[in-house]
Amino acid sequence: MILKRRQLLKHLGAAIPAAALAPYARAAEALTQTDTGTIAAGPFAPTWDSLSTYQTPGWFRNAKFGIWAHWGPQCEAEHGDWYARGMYEEGSDHYRYHVAKYGHPSKFGFKDVIHQWKAERWDPDALLALYKKAGAKYFMALANHHDNLDLYNGRHQPEWNSTRVGPGKDLIGGWSKAARAHGMRFGVSVHAARTWTWFEDAQRAPAGPHPAGRAARRPACAGVRTNRARLAGHAAGRYARSRLRQRLENFLRRDFDMATHTHTQE
Repeated sequence: MILKRRQLLKHLGAAIPAAALAPYARAAEALTQTDTGTIAAGPFAPTWDSLSTYQTPGWFRNAKFGIWAHWGPQCEAEHGDWYARGMYEEGSDHYRYHVAKYGHPSKFGFKDVIHQWKAERWDPDALLALYKKAGAKYFMALANHHDNLDLYNGRHQPEWNSTRVGPGKDLIGGWSKAARAHGMRFGVSVHAARTWTWFEDAQRAPAGPHPAGRAARRPACAGVRTNRARLAGHAAGRYARSRLRQRLENFLRRDFDMATHTHTQE
C-alpha cells in the first residue's frame, strides 16, 4: 500500500500526540490501582466526617506546657528556617550565605547539605530528661519538613528518609522511645503540604550567579534549560524522583500512617 504525502502527515499527526501522552496515561492508570498496602487500624478513617469527631483529650487540656523540636536537615547550615528554599533564591540572604559557605547551589545543592547532616551529637534521652525537668508534659518532633525528607523509616519513601541519607538514623523512632521512657506524651508534625512547590525557585535560576542579579538573567534557551534541570536535580536529589503514584500516596496517606505509628496513649 502506497500512502500519499497528505495521508502520511495525517496519520503522523494523530500518532505523535498519542505517543507523547502515553507516559501520562500510564501514570493515570497507576493511580487507579488499589494494591497500595494496608494502613494499620487507627481511631479515624481518611474522611472529613471521621476527622470531625475528634475531641481534644483531657490530658492535653491539662498539660499547659509542651516542647516541639523543629529540627531537621536545614539546621545543618545553621542559617534559619526555610533555608532549603531560600538558598536557591538568587540575591536572598540565604543564597548569599550558601554561596559563601558551600559554593553555588548548582554545584552544592540541598541534597548535599543533607548528606553533611549526621546528627552525631543527638542524644534524645538526655534532651527528654531536660525537657521533663523543665516541666514539659508532652513532646513533639518534626517528622517531615517542606523538603519532603522523612525523618523516620517510612515505607512510602524507602530511599528518601533519614535512615538512608544524612544521619542514617530513625529520628522519630528515637524521639518516640525517649519520650515514652520519660513518661511524656509524644506527637509529630508533618509539613508536606508545601512540598509540591517548595523547590520551584531552583528551576528559575541559572547554573551560576549573574553579576547583575535576577532581573538581568538571559532569556530561556536550550542551555539555560539544561542548567535549570541540573539545578533542580541538585535540589531534590535522585532519591526524591519518585513515581507520581507514590508521591500522591505520600501526600494523602502519610499523615494517617504517622498518626497510627506514633499515636499517643490515653
